[in-house]
Amino acid sequence: MKTHELKTWKPFFEAVISGEKTFEIRKDDRGFEVGDILHLIEVDPDNNLQPTGRIARFTITYILRGEQWGVMSEYAILAIK
Repeated sequence: MKTHELKTWKPFFEAVISGEKTFEIRKDDRGFEVGDILHLIEVDPDNNLQPTGRIARFTITYILRGEQWGVMSEYAILAIK
């Protein structure tokens, strides 16, 4: 199990912590695996991507990869909880 620190724009961060958004779409360049931890770091896109100080922790529960499912080969859809 690994921990991944990922910057997340404010509107998307809000949607994730409210429970409205239960997934992340990310470039698949970190070796994501089910059970890995995501530390989502809120950044402000209007302030040069400066961190706001808010961080949320989620676990990857499912990963969708594969062009046959409409996912570009270099990306993964991560279900998080």
